[in-house]
Amino acid sequence: MPYPANTGGRIVVYKRLQYLSQYNDIYFYSIVDNMNDFGYRDELQRYCKDVHLYNRNTIKNRLRTLFSLHKGPFACVSRSNNKMKKDILNCYTSNSIDFVMVEFPQMLGVIPQIIFDQNKIILEQHNIEWITMSNIAKSIKNGIKRLVYEFESKRLRMWEEKFYRNNIALFTFVSSDDKMYFQKQYPHAKTYLSPIGSEVDILNDFNIEHNSVMYFGKMSYLSLIHI
Repeated sequence: MPYPANTGGRIVVYKRLQYLSQYNDIYFYSIVDNMNDFGYRDELQRYCKDVHLYNRNTIKNRLRTLFSLHKGPFACVSRSNNKMKKDILNCYTSNSIDFVMVEFPQMLGVIPQIIFDQNKIILEQHNIEWITMSNIAKSIKNGIKRLVYEFESKRLRMWEEKFYRNNIALFTFVSSDDKMYFQKQYPHAKTYLSPIGSEVDILNDFNIEHNSVMYFGKMSYLSLIHI
């Protein structure tokens, strides 16, 4: 859910929606974490022609996730949603869709095969996700939790590689280091660097008389990922 835009990933997606909506019709589909997120639908409809939200934390979805863990890592199967997949397919076949932009490889499981077959996917790689999870594992002191995260990072890597063998038209990155790493692993993939920007007009309002450093980061991975 890109709104409120209070984390790095949300800012990237929200600003991208704002920009692309100037020249394109956007059909927006998103997994959300609680019912409160539905209250932000009106904000998204300012930029999107259609908005569809799906709560993954209902009791039914939690049970489905529990019984689907053999199919893939938690970060991916918890975001799988059959209704969402059907709705995306219906939208794709009922409208003239030029590209399907997917935020994060964890969401590739809800993309119908026909979209892969027609090579219409742009995958927004905010990070090399399995490496991010592996780094989280290294920072955990609890031995059992560390093993779980290490195991899930390996499963996430397998998940990503499975889909990367499919047709994906373009991979985008916000980091030049991640882009270089990915190109070494997948030399035939088409990649594009789309760095995170800043609203410089806001900065012009400040009277800065000395050198200043602005830091934008997210320090809450461990509080956001629960297994």
